[in-house]
Amino acid sequence: MIRNIIFDFGKVLVDYDFPQFFAMLREENPHHEAFDEFMQLVLDEDTYQALDKGERPFAEYVAMYKQQHPRCADLIDAFDKRFQEIVLGEIYGMRSMLEDLKQRGYRLLGLSNWSTKVYDTMRIYPIFELLEDRVLSCEEHLLKPDAAIYRCALQRFGIEPEETVFIDDRIENAEGAKAVGIDGIAFESPAQLRRALAARGVNI
Repeated sequence: MIRNIIFDFGKVLVDYDFPQFFAMLREENPHHEAFDEFMQLVLDEDTYQALDKGERPFAEYVAMYKQQHPRCADLIDAFDKRFQEIVLGEIYGMRSMLEDLKQRGYRLLGLSNWSTKVYDTMRIYPIFELLEDRVLSCEEHLLKPDAAIYRCALQRFGIEPEETVFIDDRIENAEGAKAVGIDGIAFESPAQLRRALAARGVNI
């Protein structure tokens, strides 16, 4: 019986659009000589993983990247200071779903790969208030789909894997949860998620 439902944050509870933000920056800086260099930096998987893993403060990464790429220091500053413009808002229908699940007695929890910028996002959107607890990559210095972060979540929340389902927009992360015995659902839409939860006996 499912008693615990763990949610990823980005593209599950809130939507975001990095390409739209970068397109806006390019439009604002059409003649910036280092824009391509900036894009190569921010689209690099190692950059995102470093920021999400959070082994040093976000500000230190910003200072390091500015030192390494002085020609695009102003663009790196914009990425830092305007990060919340990337987040578009709550995914429609998800807050009401969480409210329904909470009312029915399910424990609602969070597990997300996100940099320390997540704290600002959590303060802005009420949907995060519905979560009882969370495990964040930037706090644990672990990343999905490493099994260690799922084990960390089980221990932190004090829950059993066979009573738990994890929802993530990336199939590799949903599948990664299965390595520690947690059922995983690859999120596509609120309607699809409702069907997937109902198929697992969740009263929704």
